[in-house]
Amino acid sequence: MNNDQNNQNMPSIEEVGEKIIRIGAVLVAAAIILFCFAYTKIDSPILQAVAFGFAGLIGCVGLFIIVIAALGIRAEKHKTNFFLYDKKKKGNIELGELTVAEIRKRLEEFMSTFKHRGRLYIGDLFAENRYIPEHFKPLFCYELLCQIAEGSKTQAETFLSYGLECADVFTKYLSQSSDYELSTSVRAFISEYTDGEAEDFYTYIINQKQSIEEKMLNYTVANIEKFG
Repeated sequence: MNNDQNNQNMPSIEEVGEKIIRIGAVLVAAAIILFCFAYTKIDSPILQAVAFGFAGLIGCVGLFIIVIAALGIRAEKHKTNFFLYDKKKKGNIELGELTVAEIRKRLEEFMSTFKHRGRLYIGDLFAENRYIPEHFKPLFCYELLCQIAEGSKTQAETFLSYGLECADVFTKYLSQSSDYELSTSVRAFISEYTDGEAEDFYTYIINQKQSIEEKMLNYTVANIEKFG
């Protein structure tokens, strides 16, 4: 079982919090029952005092658990995540609801801030002075390749023409997601590129598009906490 499957099978903080609240409610109920029993059934003042004290302790523990769990759920609902936060719900969606379409939509919006006169320059996305968090950069690589697959052969030629510096960038950041095969292939196409010869690369990226999108989703899910 891979990381994204493990993450999707894990209960959410809200689900855990609700279970804890139920446990707290059981403790409070038990404390009330014990208090009533001690008040009506126990004649010994000493035993009654012990029972009252024990009931009070159980009740306080139950209330404490309920309050802490409720605060945890509230904090989680108000915690924003770049990919999970839903403006309409004013809270995060479940991780299992996240789709590659939503990931790409949000990435495209983020990357559009680096456009100049309608064009997106590779160097701008990875320049040190941009201070883009490292965990976004593999996704930027994937999204650029998807845009090429959905674009024209001219876009593929423009990408290849950036040269080995671009290849090194892709190799570096795709390696962060352990995607050595794709980064090696992209580097090979760039290093072997001659003007006007982008057909093979363009075809390769089109054929890899579905796989690239799956890798985007898997990487995002596996690292979702980094985007919080």
